[in-house]
Amino acid sequence: MKPFLTIIDGETIQRTLGTAYLLLERIGIEIESPETLSLLGDHAGVRIDAGARRAYFSEAVILRALKKVPAEITLYDREKKEAARLGKGEVYFVPGSSALNILDLGAADPREAVCADLEQLARLTGAIAAYKIQSTA
Repeated sequence: MKPFLTIIDGETIQRTLGTAYLLLERIGIEIESPETLSLLGDHAGVRIDAGARRAYFSEAVILRALKKVPAEITLYDREKKEAARLGKGEVYFVPGSSALNILDLGAADPREAVCADLEQLARLTGAIAAYKIQSTA
């Protein structure tokens, strides 16, 4: 049996979820794609402000969508071998998801990332056995 660590109590989780629902309903999410906004607008409960490029999600819409999500998904690597199963208490550490700026060794100021930086990050994380997955956001 794997150990399980609880960092946040149930009441704090519920309060955090309540705040997230409130933010998604009142502030919404900026969506740059008009096609995506249109798709979201076709679903009951998603309020769209096309001028502001925002979608507003009610708690009911969010809960309905979450019921459709599988409890577990499997990610595969380039060789089509199973890399990770997300869900059911599995924990993975991801070394970062977007390298928008890079601070080179010895540099005083960060610079804007280029494709070669992402390639190096992918090679590095691929070589470290502790990292099973790498986000590419």
